[in-house]
Amino acid sequence: MNDSAIYEPMYRYCRGELLALVTQAIDSRETFENFHARSLGHFIPTREMSQLRIARYERVQSVGEHFSNYVQAIQNAALVLRINESEVQVVERVVEGLTSTQRARFVFQPPPSSFRELERLAIVHRNIAYADRSRAEPAPEATIAVEPPTERAEPGGSGNKRAQEPRQRKAVVCF
Repeated sequence: MNDSAIYEPMYRYCRGELLALVTQAIDSRETFENFHARSLGHFIPTREMSQLRIARYERVQSVGEHFSNYVQAIQNAALVLRINESEVQVVERVVEGLTSTQRARFVFQPPPSSFRELERLAIVHRNIAYADRSRAEPAPEATIAVEPPTERAEPGGSGNKRAQEPRQRKAVVCF
């Protein structure tokens, strides 16, 4: 994607200092990566950037937070905050922050070293969670009600007395 394709729609929504930064980036044909780094440095103080890094990137998985949501949040924080770490280091950060329950689920899996392997683990997590839910829910009992066959009345007669009485049958339970 061309950098000017990013700046043009953004230009209409900018005001004040951000507009000056965008204008400067357009005039100097600055790449968006450089503009992003420069705008973060301009608007977010160093101390605040450190706090954002701790709160958004160097955090642990919350109890009840889905594995895939946690992985995506860490990846997004690394991208948006421009954390200068390799893919392997970001994956290690994700693994370090997993809950003990999550780690127990992956005990028989090899440790991931790439985003692709984290995606594979997300699939494993969904499968394990589905199996856990399936085992936790009792299987519904299937019952089949058997209706008595209707008997035809003979012409000219009142029919069989036994056929006129409804018969009771037990329901069959299938496992």
